[in-house]
Amino acid sequence: MSAARRIAVVGLGLIGGSLGMRMRDRGLARVIGVDADPQVARRARERGAADETATDLAAVRDAEIVIIAVPLDRIVSVTREVAEHATTGAILTEVGSVKAPVVVE
Repeated sequence: MSAARRIAVVGLGLIGGSLGMRMRDRGLARVIGVDADPQVARRARERGAADETATDLAAVRDAEIVIIAVPLDRIVSVTREVAEHATTGAILTEVGSVKAPVVVE
C-alpha cells in the first residue's frame, strides 16, 4: 500500500497542528489544513503545520485521508459536513478523546 499523497487536517489547534507538522516533517504527504478561523489557518501555515490552508471545508475534496481534529462537541457535525465534500473512497477519521458521544450520533 502506498502512502497517501494528500491528507487534510480539519482543525489546526494543538492536536491537528501537531499532526500536520509531523506528517510534513516526515514527508508523508502534502497537508491541506482547514480551520474556520482565518488567523489560525494562517498561523498554522506559517508554523509549518500545512502546505496550504483554507477556511472552507470544501478544501478536503482532493484529500485521500481527512483527519478531523475539532473539539469533541463538534466532531459529529463537522464529520457530516466533511463527508459532503470528500471524494469517494476517502478515509475519514477523527482524534476525539472519547468515542461514546460520537457513536451515539
